[in-house]
Amino acid sequence: MLDIDITEPANLIAALQHLFAYVPPEIDNWQTTVSDFREQVPDLASRLKTLIEQRHETDPAFKKAFTDFYDTCRTSINPELSQDAVEEMLIQHILTERIFRTVFNNSAFTRRNIIAREIENVVDELIRQAFSREEFLKPLDRFYLAIEQAARTNGAVSSTTRIVSTNRDIL
Repeated sequence: MLDIDITEPANLIAALQHLFAYVPPEIDNWQTTVSDFREQVPDLASRLKTLIEQRHETDPAFKKAFTDFYDTCRTSINPELSQDAVEEMLIQHILTERIFRTVFNNSAFTRRNIIAREIENVVDELIRQAFSREEFLKPLDRFYLAIEQAARTNGAVSSTTRIVSTNRDIL
């Protein structure tokens, strides 16, 4: 608590600067964590890409789910969409699904539209034999928690949008 005479212009300026410079610990933690996340995401994305490539070659159920998703994307989004672009969508979805589910407090989000349903079908096939989503993403728990705390602290849609935009830019 600041105990100064704010009728003095210099004190008022100092008090206002102190007030506007304050960053809640949750936001400070989020900002610090973003830089760590930037370092970890490329490795996880690369591991996912390798896993997807392996599953294309060895798992008919995954290949069918991916082909259905790819066809849906080409029909719904753009007929010229490349397989690499759709694989990138899948990777981004896996890395950000928890953020959208928790920040927007909507667990049904991932099944609400045709693209979301199809991508989750692919994820289900990908993780069926290969890995647990939670285990795979465990290195990012600190980041996810920081985002969730920042979103709860801010509560405002504009802040949540900024958090989601930052995540999209990292990926």
